[in-house]
Amino acid sequence: MPLTPTRVLLHPPKRYALSFDGENDYVEVSGFDFSQLQNGFTFVMLLKTELLTADIISHVSSPKGYFSIRFLAAFRRLEFATRDTVNNELFGLNSGDGTVDIERYVWAALTWDTIKASWWINGVLTNSANDTRTSKGMDYSGIYIGRKLYTMYYLGQLALLQVYNRALTDSEIQHNYLNPMSPITDGLVLWLKIEEGSGTTVHDYSGYGNHGTIHGASWFEVSKSPVRLLSPTRVLAPVR
Repeated sequence: MPLTPTRVLLHPPKRYALSFDGENDYVEVSGFDFSQLQNGFTFVMLLKTELLTADIISHVSSPKGYFSIRFLAAFRRLEFATRDTVNNELFGLNSGDGTVDIERYVWAALTWDTIKASWWINGVLTNSANDTRTSKGMDYSGIYIGRKLYTMYYLGQLALLQVYNRALTDSEIQHNYLNPMSPITDGLVLWLKIEEGSGTTVHDYSGYGNHGTIHGASWFEVSKSPVRLLSPTRVLAPVR
């Protein structure tokens, strides 16, 4: 049964999102090491997309292979695709057609435990598949937020990014959905609250110090618009 978090209009503390123009805006987290995700991972995002296919998360450099989380506009879904850095084997999983509303905030989580990957949208499991590759090397370095290595810049907003070095359990996924600013911390290796509101740095609150450098993306104060985003303990539903 879908969760229905409390609807509350946000008042102080202010909440922000980063806005990406689809042309040349992105954030680079250069110090992030994908090898720590070799035995499993979870990516959690709060985003609002426009109708443009583009990468939201990708690696900065790799000897071969790739890692990508993108929005596919034609099907209004998120897609994960990776090609390992050992045998170049491909694996991918989408969130399901129509699972991502345009111009509306969506909470999304992708889990992978080396055997199976799963997509969760607004706290609900929407798709999963087994990863049958014989090799699953992750010799990638750095994270791009809002762009692919060379092209496909993201058009939309991002208000939260959390990365874990393990697959969260079903109950942990529900906790993070209902408590986005008080997430599970076990295994948290990157936590961008995106709450600075100014400047060219987005800080990592995981304790690993992987701060991001903003290239062009602009700060958007959601409390000054009709957007309902985050309270300190609840995602608002629906968020617009």
